[in-house]
Amino acid sequence: MTIIKTIIVILLLSSCSHTIDNEKLIGRYAMANDTLELLPNKTFRHYFNNYTNSGTWKLNSTSKEVAFDNFTFNPDNGYGVWYSKIILKNGQIHLNVNSDISDGYFSKINDK
Repeated sequence: MTIIKTIIVILLLSSCSHTIDNEKLIGRYAMANDTLELLPNKTFRHYFNNYTNSGTWKLNSTSKEVAFDNFTFNPDNGYGVWYSKIILKNGQIHLNVNSDISDGYFSKINDK
């Protein structure tokens, strides 16, 4: 029984090693001509094709997902909630846009 408890504790600790919190998400992300900025007040700005979209964002750390309210990739198609999975790749944060294509995500960028 002690071995099982030890294994459970190890599994729980290892699953928490890559936790994401709001502060880690704050910043700018880029994909092709799109830029997505997550602000500390839980709002976002999305810049694309000479258009700016803004709304609010909320982290679901359990499912490693971010919900963007009032989001659009194309204003002609309307606005809604976009759910993006958080991808940790080589210690860097990415927000999934399309898992069917290579590099189908926003990558966090450092401001210079």
